[in-house]
This record gives sequence, structure tokens and C-alpha cells, in this order.
Amino acid sequence: MTITVTRLRPVASGTDDYNAPIFGAPAELDIEGCGIAPRMSDEDSANSRQGVPIGWDLYAPHSADIEPTDRIRTPDGTVYDIDGEPAVWTHMMTGWRAGQVVALKTYEG
Repeated sequence: MTITVTRLRPVASGTDDYNAPIFGAPAELDIEGCGIAPRMSDEDSANSRQGVPIGWDLYAPHSADIEPTDRIRTPDGTVYDIDGEPAVWTHMMTGWRAGQVVALKTYEG
């Protein structure tokens, strides 16, 4: 089973008095054929503790146009920041394009 997520890309609509960009409504793009799973931390595994969820991993098609400055909205309406660079999987010998994984994070409070 796959889900469709929405990529939110910031769009500058001008600059302020200090020449810093002013961002308007983000450009939205639906990305089909995705999966999402909890990202776990194994930092306590040496102490025989189970990992704890620290975010989400988005599994997207190889061709999905995702940049580190984008945000991702999932079907439940939650908006996540991207944590680092999207990792694109291409088989080094055959050129098979498996997909990409994108680490997502959000903040509460």
C-alpha cells in the first residue's frame, strides 16, 4: 500500500527592506507511490534498550523532485521538515533506480 504526500516548496515573492527574501504560499506538488515508516535511534542498544522513534523516513520514487529546503505534508495533514539531504538509491552496477529515502522531522510544543 502506498500513499500520496504533498511537497511544499518555498517560493520567494520579493525582498524586504534588508534584501532578505519574503516567502509567499509554497508551491505544492503531489508525489504518489510513497511509503512512510518511523525512524529509530539505536543509541541505547549497547545498554540492551530498544530504540526510540526520533522521526520518520519517507520512501519516495527515484524521480521525485525533493530538496532539503522543502517540507512534506502527509495525508493526515502533518507537515514535516526535511532532515538533511534526500538519499537517492541507484544500483552502482546495473543503474537500477530503486528510489529515495528522505528523513523527516517535526517539532511539538
